[in-house]
Amino acid sequence: MRKLADALVEEDLTNQIDGQKTDFTLSLPAMMYSVEICINGLPQGLPGASFTVIDPTTVRILPFVLRDPDQLLARYLPAPV
Repeated sequence: MRKLADALVEEDLTNQIDGQKTDFTLSLPAMMYSVEICINGLPQGLPGASFTVIDPTTVRILPFVLRDPDQLLARYLPAPV
């Protein structure tokens, strides 16, 4: 995980890919509408079509399951504490 700009966090979630699960956990709670997902380097746009934010720390990838050697990257603004 690394911080970009003043508050934006970039987190590599690739190590959570197991070929079965579709839910992935963020290290920090995210502001719900700030989450951006990249799969294999391709931005997935707004939540809804290829991913959804379940709660502040959980992202669900739709409509497929990621497998090795897929890569998953999340960018988001952490929720205020």
